[in-house]
Amino acid sequence: MIDMNMLLHKTEDMEDSYVIASGVDRLIVDRWPLQRYQAKDLDFTKLLEIRIFNQEKEIKWFRPDISVNDFTERMMNDSGDTFSEWQYLSIDTTDIKPEGNGNVVQSTTGVKYYLPIEKITKHTAIKICCEISYYSSGKAYVSDFRCVAFGDWQKENENGKKE
Repeated sequence: MIDMNMLLHKTEDMEDSYVIASGVDRLIVDRWPLQRYQAKDLDFTKLLEIRIFNQEKEIKWFRPDISVNDFTERMMNDSGDTFSEWQYLSIDTTDIKPEGNGNVVQSTTGVKYYLPIEKITKHTAIKICCEISYYSSGKAYVSDFRCVAFGDWQKENENGKKE
């Protein structure tokens, strides 16, 4: 079983990081180490997946369901063949409407969640990096992906930053 001390130890070299923790009863999105939430909010008995990531790498812990005690750990960086892309947080971009302090959004499904970024716009998205592998025939496929950052995809593209 994983715990907060183990997560902190494994990620101590990861600066400017985020966490996405999904479980059977909640979704936590925050800076890492936690800023908005507290350690008690990460109920490891109910979590299915935890991703801690930054621009350089992601460490992911996951399990198929809560009856399985052990999590599988996977670390991914951008070695090998990769490509990056921005993915919308909601299929309906008009649905991305900040509430309260401007950092809580509501998805099309009605789920509200916090985003640890300064300004949320209709172009707010998550940047992911896809790892490419190859079949024996030489045909390429996406074998895994990692989260990279949250941001305004249009703004990054206008600034000419590399995707």
